[in-house]
Amino acid sequence: MYSTLKHVASRRWLALVGAVAALAVAAAGCGGSSKHGAASGQTSATTASSSARSFPELRVAWPAIDHLDPALSYGGGFTIVYGVYASLLSYRHANGPDGTELVPALAEALPKISTDGRTYTFTLRDGLHYSDGRPIKASDVRYGIERLFRVNSPGVGFYSGIEGADAFAKHPDAGHISGIAVDDAARTVTFRLTQPSGDFLSVIALPFAAPVPTGTPAKDQSTSPIPASGPYRIVSYDPSRSFVLERNPRYTAVDGVPAGNARRVTGTIVGDPSRAVELAIDDKVDWDANDVPADRIADLQRTHANQLKPYEPSDTQMFFMNERLKPFNDVRVRQAVNYAIDRDVFVKLAGGLATPTQNMLPPTYPSYRRIDYYTHDVARARRLVADAGATGTQVRVLGNSGDAFSRKAVTYLADVLQQIGLRPEIKLLDASVYFDAEGSPQTKANIGWTPWYHDYPHPLDWFGVMVDGSVIRNTGNTNYSFVNIPALNQEIARLRGKSQLTPEVNAAWAELDRKTIVDEAAYAPFANLLKANLFGPRVDTSCTINLSVFRFDWTTACVKP
Repeated sequence: MYSTLKHVASRRWLALVGAVAALAVAAAGCGGSSKHGAASGQTSATTASSSARSFPELRVAWPAIDHLDPALSYGGGFTIVYGVYASLLSYRHANGPDGTELVPALAEALPKISTDGRTYTFTLRDGLHYSDGRPIKASDVRYGIERLFRVNSPGVGFYSGIEGADAFAKHPDAGHISGIAVDDAARTVTFRLTQPSGDFLSVIALPFAAPVPTGTPAKDQSTSPIPASGPYRIVSYDPSRSFVLERNPRYTAVDGVPAGNARRVTGTIVGDPSRAVELAIDDKVDWDANDVPADRIADLQRTHANQLKPYEPSDTQMFFMNERLKPFNDVRVRQAVNYAIDRDVFVKLAGGLATPTQNMLPPTYPSYRRIDYYTHDVARARRLVADAGATGTQVRVLGNSGDAFSRKAVTYLADVLQQIGLRPEIKLLDASVYFDAEGSPQTKANIGWTPWYHDYPHPLDWFGVMVDGSVIRNTGNTNYSFVNIPALNQEIARLRGKSQLTPEVNAAWAELDRKTIVDEAAYAPFANLLKANLFGPRVDTSCTINLSVFRFDWTTACVKP
């Protein structure tokens, strides 16, 4: 399983923003499934920046950047490096479920996959060059992945399922990862996995898997930028202050992965989100990459509605229920929670910037099929608790003290639990320890808040890390409900072997979503949050794209005529 990393880093976009209900309504009509400049079957010419959309400079206000080295960036720099370091595959630059489609980037086509689902063979496009003119070679792909282990990258867990990766991790300066075979003359890269894994193509599309010139030092190169393989190149980076990107003249656009519109991107690192808002309002920047402060949303909706554009990230807000502890070791009590919570309340708690849900999978996924099973019925929930013999049971409710929405959510939950006959006790933990603590058996929390934002748009990044009983561990555990149901484990294992998300496979994942939430009530999903981008007045917001993994697609930003 590739998603064995702690998902604290995955929550880099989960800070809540409040908003008015009108903004949520606006989001519903913003065309989530539409494509802009990336329709299926287009030629590369249509996805390249055209003279009609090309413009000199995109000015951005950016939050703190962790790294601009593709092996190390997993925080504030992640949305930058995706436009600089292309991998063999990418995600189509499109809104909604269309943005989860894997498309060739540096590869000629999607790979050849062996019948046992363990061998993947890619062929690089001919004539590829880095931004400094050096050719991009198959061996550079291998070097880039091996370099992850040498620099202790946060992405190593995604590639540990390649044969020989574990052995290489112990001795990263000796030899190569045995499961990666390269042929520079034939431009081929072949990966051999220890077991089939349907999300392998997804992790190959991350910047962690981008090729870098063989011999690139095994230390942070953020301030000595590695030559680019993608649409832009890093010209300069002054940590905590600024960065400059320019269009990479040696990048050739392909269907679904455009070359970019702005000829230059200048970024100012702004630690104060309120100041960043003012810069956008005053036309000092074209996009504010910070989360818009909750207390500014309502006012901005009144005064600058044409510059504020909502979008739906791939997140789900849920309550976990510890199946190892009473009373949630009884499915009837878990179902009672799902009946008792009024999901519309959470929309109000989020200031209207949310939509209610009963699904684990977010609606941005092709495998999403809306679940509408649990009616709000407190009386029925109370009877289920009584039938389970759980009335009067004391339960510890876990919340994140550093997250305003979490505090509101668990306060409401505690009130509901009391109404259905349980005795709740709220325990708030500091944000710095919360996500480790909620998965730890030692915490002994019965129920609590857990948000989930994916690392990549594949159902395995949900069920493989939150439902599969085989991934439960004492430290770094992400199966927060401690779900270990043989039928669910078996179905996850079966679907893990499906190398492509065909309509049939997506339907199977949707059915697993239903079984997990309806039949087993393993979690209590309650809301999908919405967010908002704030743009400067000269930006044409009709052409904005929000990518499934990387937020706003700044490479396709355009300005008004």
